[in-house]
Amino acid sequence: MTSHSKALFSVAAVVVCATVIAAVVALGPPSQSRKLRLDSIRTEQLQALERLIDSYAKVHKQLPDSLAALAREQGFEPTLTDPVSGQSYAYEKLGADRYRVCGNFDLPSQKHAARFEQTWAHHAGRQCFDRRVTGAE
Repeated sequence: MTSHSKALFSVAAVVVCATVIAAVVALGPPSQSRKLRLDSIRTEQLQALERLIDSYAKVHKQLPDSLAALAREQGFEPTLTDPVSGQSYAYEKLGADRYRVCGNFDLPSQKHAARFEQTWAHHAGRQCFDRRVTGAE
């Protein structure tokens, strides 16, 4: 290898290392990215449960008694469990038109999330979201 080739190789190695370091600093380590992605999936699944619960309430004029009752509804295919732990999402009727859904998150929600997502803002750990439907009476 000539000295010019060695110098070019060294420069390329430095650029690659700097790029990797910059990516880790900007995006966080891969484990952090994985946790963010899984929390996003959990949020999407809870949002889907909210839509199905609202649909159920509009059809039956009442909230479902449980997530199992929701799952028995023809045409509904809710995801009832966490994508990693397999633990069931929690659901609780709070009144004729109010309910709570809960899940466990790895990280707090990101501050730059879209406005719609702010209704799903959460801390790390178990987080519950109180919701209200219209037309459940």
